[in-house]
Amino acid sequence: GGFTDHSMEAIVALKPDLVVMTPNRGTKFTHEKLKQIGIESLVLPLYSLEELDKSYRLVGEKTGQREGAELLRLTLEEAKAAVRPSRTESKAVTKVAFISWRVPFLVASGISLEGDILNWIGVENVADDMPSRYPRWDMEVLFEKDPDVIIDAGSHQRGDTLEEKKEETRKFWRKLSKLRAVREGRLYLLLDKALPVPGPRSVDFMNVLNEIIRTLPQNDTEHYAKIDL
Repeated sequence: GGFTDHSMEAIVALKPDLVVMTPNRGTKFTHEKLKQIGIESLVLPLYSLEELDKSYRLVGEKTGQREGAELLRLTLEEAKAAVRPSRTESKAVTKVAFISWRVPFLVASGISLEGDILNWIGVENVADDMPSRYPRWDMEVLFEKDPDVIIDAGSHQRGDTLEEKKEETRKFWRKLSKLRAVREGRLYLLLDKALPVPGPRSVDFMNVLNEIIRTLPQNDTEHYAKIDL
């Protein structure tokens, strides 16, 4: 099934010992159905670094993989320490917008995992004070906030090759070329390897965000593409 419309038939056919879910509007129904069927399930909120740490513990305990879970926790703590700015460190970037989806236009707020990581890195998330995790914004709001850097996680929406993804991204942001980040060449497209999937990959995601924000790279990597109009 999809993100919120899970296929119970497909889940039951796999005969799982445990089903792990994140809380969303489709999870409650799935959770109740699994209880009725007698399949154990675990609902894990993954909207902050602290919740991510706890999820490692819970899954490790449920699966008998405590040592593996502890290794993941230590790896996360080391990554957090490495990207945490010192009090005296100067920042070239102060305001960042993280675009979760282009159409509809959704941004990551401070109560999302992406927003929590931005706060940990020490920059201002322009959507930090929004009451929902991924609010839908009008473009006027983005122009009002006018971020220093825009990080676009929309590479999965269109395009198969890197050049196709980049061209689709250019087409979208050309309409918004008066934004500071777009105008000054600080627009970055996250590629598949760096998309914010909660779990062990979150360490890579955090390192990629830190690299972009700290160094404002001029070249593409396997994790992101710098988009110039």
